[in-house]
Amino acid sequence: MEEIKEKILQKRTFQRNFTVMLLTFWGRSIQVCQQLDSKVKHDLSKFPEDFAFVIGSLDSNHPLILQNRSTGLRSIHESYRRFSRKTLSASESCRPELSNMLEIRFKSVEAAWRMAVGKETVAQAYARHDIVIRGELSQTVQFLRCIERVESCLFPRIYAKHNNGKRQEELPSRYKVFLRMIHIRRKEG
Repeated sequence: MEEIKEKILQKRTFQRNFTVMLLTFWGRSIQVCQQLDSKVKHDLSKFPEDFAFVIGSLDSNHPLILQNRSTGLRSIHESYRRFSRKTLSASESCRPELSNMLEIRFKSVEAAWRMAVGKETVAQAYARHDIVIRGELSQTVQFLRCIERVESCLFPRIYAKHNNGKRQEELPSRYKVFLRMIHIRRKEG
């Protein structure tokens, strides 16, 4: 019985670590595609300055936090609690402005894993009640469209067809995106 518990724990630990790595990858790729792809740039320009995107598991203290600034999206390397406190102190009300933040959280490690490996699309996860979304629906759809476009740009055609139905045309070169991601990594590090 203990061996089974240990295997399940190891599996969940691997899934959690892989999902965190993929979210970091998504964050960097969205930043690069905002610079290279006009459709992603147009969709993200509709969000106000200092708008925050939070993506992660419900139990995660350090989800992916991207903040829209005048120079583009920037990763915030803080815990969610600390970031929300800063947002709370910056606002005059007693809670953070929902219109200034979009939060997408996976209910479990397994739900995040299914999304990460492409077994489920965002629409399927939402239909299965695997994700919790806090924020306006129109902003959510807009941001998820950006994520789908970025995935279509990064992943091979087979994956993109499976995940998004069809590969979108007029995408930036995958190699150019990867080279820019390495450059962003060196800049932040």
